[in-house]
Amino acid sequence: MDLAVAVEETRVPKRPTTLAKEEDHETCNNSKVGNVNASDRHMPDSVTELTERVAALAKKAPRVPRSDTSKEPGYQELFVVEGDSASDAIRAVCDHDTQHVHAIQGKPMNVFRASEKAMRANDRVNGLFRRVMRTSNGSEADYVTFDRVILLTDANADGVHAKALLLGIFAEAMPDVIADGRLFTIRSPQFSISYAQSKKPVFAYSSEGRESVISQLADADATNIESNHFSGLASMSSDELVLAFTNPETRILSALDDTHVKSARSVFS
Repeated sequence: MDLAVAVEETRVPKRPTTLAKEEDHETCNNSKVGNVNASDRHMPDSVTELTERVAALAKKAPRVPRSDTSKEPGYQELFVVEGDSASDAIRAVCDHDTQHVHAIQGKPMNVFRASEKAMRANDRVNGLFRRVMRTSNGSEADYVTFDRVILLTDANADGVHAKALLLGIFAEAMPDVIADGRLFTIRSPQFSISYAQSKKPVFAYSSEGRESVISQLADADATNIESNHFSGLASMSSDELVLAFTNPETRILSALDDTHVKSARSVFS
């Protein structure tokens, strides 16, 4: 399944609703996360060991239940965003009480081809693991911290590539996040189309989609139709970022599951 293809809005099944806010997680109004040396992080001795620990602890540890919507008490979600500029843009507009940002600097590791030793030593993999999986002793994963983890990348080919590699990190290092239905993505728009009769823009996700939207608006007698191309998330306005990504009422979440993992694995392994 192509990760670049938009799917219908995911309806999350009902779950218990308590999730304590973690004070040690960066909220959207805090400064950027500093770099952490590899020596300050720890991963289990192999991918298999890590997977077994997560699976075993999932059965016995008090894993944080997932809330159904952002309106429920204790709800928390994490945006995993490619690049500092894009992560700063999302951080500036998201809900400081319920939404958090984790920036990925540079190209994510291809864990499908990497050795176990290389994956263990990778700062980006370790940093993402420590951010998503709540640990009591700095090494073993007790439970998934967030109700939803949402992957955000630019709309271009590099962004789709980065998203697939991030999916691989979750599949290899944090499979429980996928198995529990907590991993999502939101497809980034390439264009916004505005017109006089509405204060909200219409998003398009390809050049063909842009032409279709403009044609439909013209047929509906819309006036002052204007199109704007996004060079990346950081080029979007605050209002556009809220509509596309941070407002649960207007964004379209797509769940990532084993089908997407198999697709990414077939390309990158």
